[in-house]
Amino acid sequence: MNVFGQLISAMMEKLSSDPSTPTTGRFWFNTSTDLVKFKTSTAVKTVVDTDSTQALSNKEFDIATLSQQSTPASNPAAGKVKGYIKNDKRLYLLTETGA
Repeated sequence: MNVFGQLISAMMEKLSSDPSTPTTGRFWFNTSTDLVKFKTSTAVKTVVDTDSTQALSNKEFDIATLSQQSTPASNPAAGKVKGYIKNDKRLYLLTETGA
């Protein structure tokens, strides 16, 4: 039975480099960088992965659940800050010096 509007066994387009003039709405997987990208009406955007550290700016976070933990095992890199929640349910910040 065919159902219109449903994808069955769909695969993302695999390319070794980004297309030179992608059309708006096009998605692809760049096999050289292992990144998923897509074209908006004005720019090419990269989908953020969850396997590596990402630098995010101009973002708002709506976090429903945070895990409680003791002080993180390591200090963050120079110029960075780690945030964590202790059992007292307060937010703590840890700088590169451990303060």
